[in-house]
Amino acid sequence: MQGKPESALVLRQPQLKAAQATVKQAESVLRNAQKELRRTKVTAPFNALIVERQVSPGAYVQAGTEIALLYSTEHMEVKVDLSEKDWRNLPNLHLKENHNLPVELFSVKDKKSWVGRVLRVEQHVDGSTRQRSLIIAVDRPLEQTPALYPGTFLNVLIDGRTVDKLWRLPSSALSQRGEIWYVTQENTLANFSAEPVFSDSEAIYITAPEQLGTEAQRVLFHPLSSYLKGMKVNVTEREPNNG
Repeated sequence: MQGKPESALVLRQPQLKAAQATVKQAESVLRNAQKELRRTKVTAPFNALIVERQVSPGAYVQAGTEIALLYSTEHMEVKVDLSEKDWRNLPNLHLKENHNLPVELFSVKDKKSWVGRVLRVEQHVDGSTRQRSLIIAVDRPLEQTPALYPGTFLNVLIDGRTVDKLWRLPSSALSQRGEIWYVTQENTLANFSAEPVFSDSEAIYITAPEQLGTEAQRVLFHPLSSYLKGMKVNVTEREPNNG
């Protein structure tokens, strides 16, 4: 027997279209679900150590919500606040040859040490400290021996600029008025104003006046407030202490 169905109902075409529409709707729901699932995955732009987590699984977050605190394991940045005087004692770190300048870092607690490099110079003054910052990088901090952990308190040693004709004197040689007193060849007192270029735990370093040249001078290590310029003095040479 041959023939064709007289009606689309016999072919169940309405049911087929309804089923196809249901499939399309389900596929759309699936695509949206997959898209939303992809958005729940957060990828850091660097290899990192998760230090803190501010949200829990299932929590709702909005744009701008802080969800975690990460520290890079590729390199650690150390921020060093420096005064204008400190900056004057450093080489010009804006020059290309001073990029990646080596820096030594020491733990405040136990004197462990690491080697870093100058990464960049901040171009603004901090509103609270009124200082400008130098950023130092330590590569692969957790792979160092010993490992350098985030939050470690550090002292930083940076090679300063080269300064010629410096005098190294005990800090007591600088009077309360900021003067250095010395004895001239005529055995009279003379002085000059001085501001230490830098200092350490043992001494101060000042720029020698041009008129004094490079010859050794007899500097007074404990000047008195009663001293006057041109005052005649008797110089007594002290024997070296060999004991």
